[in-house]
This record gives sequence, structure tokens and C-alpha cells, in this order.
Amino acid sequence: MKEDVIAVSETHATDKSQKTLDAGSDRNVFWGAPVDEKSRCGVSLLVRKSCAWDVRTLSFQGACDKYSKQGRLHANQLFRNDGKRSFLIYCLYGHAGARWEADKRVLLHEMLDSVFQDVAMRGGIPAIVVGDFNTEVTESAVLEQMVTCDWFDAVGWSTQDTASMKTSLKGGGSRIDLCFMNKESAGLCRSFETYGAPVKTDHRVISAQFDWPLAKQVRYMVKNVGVKCKYQDPPAAFVPDVVDSFDVRQALTRGDINKALDVWCRKADALLARILLSGVSADARDVGNGRGKELLCMQAYGYRADITWRNIAHVRKYLEGDALSCFDELYRGGLTRTNAGDMHRFLNEHCQRAQTRCRNARLKAWKSRVRESEKDAYRWLKPLNSNAGKVMKLPDGSFTATEETQLRAILDARQPIFQKFGEREPRVEQFFEFFGQTMRSSEMHLQDITGADSVAAALDTAPSSPGLDHFRPESLTALAKWYPQLFDSRALLFNWIELHSIWTDEMIYAYTALVPKSSMSSEASPGEYRPISVLSMVCGVNTGLVVVTVARGVD
Repeated sequence: MKEDVIAVSETHATDKSQKTLDAGSDRNVFWGAPVDEKSRCGVSLLVRKSCAWDVRTLSFQGACDKYSKQGRLHANQLFRNDGKRSFLIYCLYGHAGARWEADKRVLLHEMLDSVFQDVAMRGGIPAIVVGDFNTEVTESAVLEQMVTCDWFDAVGWSTQDTASMKTSLKGGGSRIDLCFMNKESAGLCRSFETYGAPVKTDHRVISAQFDWPLAKQVRYMVKNVGVKCKYQDPPAAFVPDVVDSFDVRQALTRGDINKALDVWCRKADALLARILLSGVSADARDVGNGRGKELLCMQAYGYRADITWRNIAHVRKYLEGDALSCFDELYRGGLTRTNAGDMHRFLNEHCQRAQTRCRNARLKAWKSRVRESEKDAYRWLKPLNSNAGKVMKLPDGSFTATEETQLRAILDARQPIFQKFGEREPRVEQFFEFFGQTMRSSEMHLQDITGADSVAAALDTAPSSPGLDHFRPESLTALAKWYPQLFDSRALLFNWIELHSIWTDEMIYAYTALVPKSSMSSEASPGEYRPISVLSMVCGVNTGLVVVTVARGVD
């Protein structure tokens, strides 16, 4: 069923059947009070996982508590949006025979009065009262009074005819399965319909659609592409897994190059998580620590929390000894808020230990290098040609160390070069007049980039800092070794870019920094500085591939 919340009346669910029945992997079931073997009552609510941050069962006092214990009434409060907005759902089962027997009609009216009074006492929260009332609206003085006051019958939002809105199919048919809304929820109702149920001879299903605020949160996505450590090489007899490019092709067919690149990066990130790291690394522990932190940030556990909990198991391959046994014990405890907190603290402690070991190892290597460099008088600590910041001498004779002012001065100095052919075409004839006699020309055509070309470029990339997309060259090299077919879809991306001349946003974004030249004077002018740009690593490797391809054609 498409509905997020399903209310079920007349379940006949005893204590034994409630413990044995399962709603399935995509829904949580909230049972009302169990009934005995001879009772015809029983109510429950089925809520789709991840459709709300939290689902709380309401406790009743007074008359409603009596009906709840009889298995005729059950209610839940669902929290949506950022967890601060909620709505109430009451599921009830009316007294059978209330349409014809006066004493049962009195009992039904007493229950309805108690339910509507309970809703009013809980404040101005959107509320829905739904279920098998076992009476029509026109046959109940209480329901007619409620409709004329502050309550609304959801059938007013239906476009069906009277015959198709009958819910009970026994006899001539009647509309005894009802949905009532207070004014807060009525303002959010969009539509109402009645459709067939699996059992064709009993009751039909009533469905109301509401524009509830979506359950939203800030997701903390732990990326694997920026891990600062080496990856293990595949074994000699390794057979790479098959990686399809269907999702990337679909995005390119729609002309959405940004979506295609995003799909490729997400797939690369997921595959990178499968590759084992070589040696003990603090980053390996930090990935699991970040997932534990993500679980604690979630206000309610559902489908997304289950996936995050399963992904924590990837850290297990980097643990050993007592840490491994402690991790297994916590993981077998299942996903609860208490267990998630214990797991986060455990991973955080081991992450800090790994970071301490890495720092100590670097400090030990530094001290060893110091001892070996006494002959050079520690010059390696700060080379003479160090890229330290320098003061710039501006054209007007003043000096500045402000990077923004320096960048503006560099732009002004280079602007004449940029605008040299801004207003006129280059003089091609004059160029060939001077250089044409010594030039040799031939017609060239760029061939499509292949997956093998992309793999070769990734394998030939030297280790460096990560790009703006957080990919490190070591990550792309590891992917080229373990999953070479992944680069077939990457080649499709850049062939599409060359064909349509449309760049992705990742290729447009850049970070510009100033790197002084080693031969600069102490009073460097704007023209002596060399600006560099940090780009997306995935796109940057492809730029090198194009240069190599063109150079090969020239040779």
C-alpha cells in the first residue's frame, strides 16, 4: 500500500498473535491492547519506516483508558519536519450492532465523546480519528454534532459518487468506515478516496492524502575518497568485478551532466570503501567514528539508520585482539540509542589511539631526520627557496601583504594580456607570413576517450593533496587497479563534454592561491607572482589525459 500510515480495525490480535506477526521490513507495527480469543475487537497502526522522526504511543486517562484496554482504541503521535511538528492519529473500533441496538449505540456515543474530548485536551495539534465506527454519520447524533462544530468528515474531499464511497459491502452496502479531522488537519488535507481491499466481500479501504511537512534532517555523509593512507594492491590472480555504467548513461541521455558526475562520484565512493587499507591508519578508524556520530545525530531510527549501522561493520577488518571482541559484542547488541552511544565512544577512543600512534610515528621520523641532518645545519627545515608569503610592491610604489589586494593587482597587471584579442581577431595571415615557411601542418581529429585511457591516466597520477571534490590521486589510482570498468562511464562523461561543450559545475569551481616564484626579489611586482588553482581531482586527471592524447597525435 502507498500510504505512510495504515490504521487497522478489528484485528482480533491476541497477545500471542501480536508477538508472532511481523509488519515487514518497511513498516513498524504499533499494536493496541491484546484481546482474548472470543473478542471481535483489536486495533493497530502500521507506520512506514523513516516517514517520521519518532512515533510515540499515547497514554490515556479516564474513560479513554478503559476503551484502550478493551482493544477498541489506540493512538500514536508522529513527529515530522525537524522533529518539532507532530500530528495525532486515533484508530478506533465501534461497537458492532450500534446501528440497530440502542444500548450499544449509547456505548458507542460515550466512547466517541471521550475520544473527541481527549483530542481537545491535547491542544491545537492536527488530529485524525479513523476506524470502523459501525455506524453511519446520519445514524449518530454525536457524529452529526461534531460535523456541525469543529470537526470535518474527510469524505468532503472526495470526487467519487455515493455508491463508490460505500465501505462495508455487506447487504446493500453502507459507509461505516470513517475519517474525521479537526480544523488543524483539515487545512492540510489534499484528497480522499475509497478503493478495494484484498478481501472483496468485506470492507473497502479509505485513504486520505495530507500535505504534512516532510521529515528532514542534516545528513552527515562520511566520504572515503579523502583517506590519507595507502591502499592495498590487488593480488596477482585478481579478476576485477563488473561495474555497469547504466545510471551514468541515463543521466547523459537526459542531458544532465552534473547528475551524471554525481552518480559516478557516489559509485566511486562506495567502491572505494571496499578496498582494504594497508597498515594501521587513523582515517580507517575515523570513518567508523563518523558513522557512529551520524547515528547519534538522528532523532529517530529507521531505514537510513539501519544502513548506517550496517556500514559500521566495515571498520571490523581494521581491529584486532580485545578491540575486535569488544566491537563484535557491541555490534551483536543491535541498533538502539544506548548501544549506538557505546559504539560511538568505543570507536572514538580507538580513533584517538590510532591518531596518537600516527603522530608518534611522524615525530619519531622527524627526530631521526634531525639527527641525520646536523651536517647540513638543519637547512631542510626551512629551505632557502621556501614558498613563504612576501610583500608585494604595487605599481604606485606602495607595499601590501593583503592577499585580496595582491590578487586584484595581479589581475590588473595581466588584464592587458587577457584582453589582447578581446576587441579584434588575431592576425592569422601575419602570423603565417613570418612562421609559415618553417611550419608543417596536417589535419587532426580527436578520438573518443576510452576507459583504458582513463585507467592509464589514473595509474600515472602522482600522489598529491585532494581536489575540491575531496578525491585524492591515491584514491583514483586504487580504483583503477581494483575496478577498472568504473572508468568506462568516466570516459563517457568527458566524451559528452567534448561533444556538447557543456562543462560540469565541478569544472567551473576552483580555489586560487598565490605561489611566489623562487627567483623573486624582496620587492616583487604583481607580474612576478604565479597564481595556481586547485580544481576537482576527477576533472583534473582528465585534463592531463587530453594533453597526453594531443601530444601523442603531434608526435
